[in-house]
Amino acid sequence: MKKRFLALGLALLALAFVLVGCAPKQRFITIGTGGTAGTYFPLGGALAVLPSDPERFGRDCGAFVSLHKRGSLRGCIGRMSAEGLLVHTVAEMARAAAFEDPRFPRLLREELPEVAIEITVLSPMRAIDDPKEIEIGRHGVHLSLAGRSAVFLPQVAPEQGWGREELLDNLALKAGLPPASWNRSEARLSVFEALVFGEAGGTRA
Repeated sequence: MKKRFLALGLALLALAFVLVGCAPKQRFITIGTGGTAGTYFPLGGALAVLPSDPERFGRDCGAFVSLHKRGSLRGCIGRMSAEGLLVHTVAEMARAAAFEDPRFPRLLREELPEVAIEITVLSPMRAIDDPKEIEIGRHGVHLSLAGRSAVFLPQVAPEQGWGREELLDNLALKAGLPPASWNRSEARLSVFEALVFGEAGGTRA
């Protein structure tokens, strides 16, 4: 099953590069390698086959992979910054979300048919001096303070119905800090944007 998640992560990444301008009658992704026949999953995008040379789809940036089961989060792991090509990061994060998220038990084979996968590709982070620079729905936010840190992806605040202060209070809580601690002078806030795509969703981390 690990190999299946690696391949699915790569196939979803390949999908991102063929969505624009493609409108085939059948919309599926394939789990396979190098364009060989594989298992097909329905997906709301164009036909995507893992390219034989995925390096040409690679670029250096961070990414998260989220797993959703029946509308609830089932795993979410990511990297904020580049540690190699994007195509490799997505594959590794897909595996890690399934088997290494400490908040959840390892994903079982029987659960796989109920699991939807979402990929969030991140822009580089940019430090900000004023929390008012945060745009809800556009920016993901990273908080660092007193040796603790936490991040919310851009889609979290709109899904939860949060305003800017609610987002920051909940971000501080996620980091194990008091709610208003994001407003301390030594707190460090950064924002980033994201490209989000994948199967029908759920709740993000």
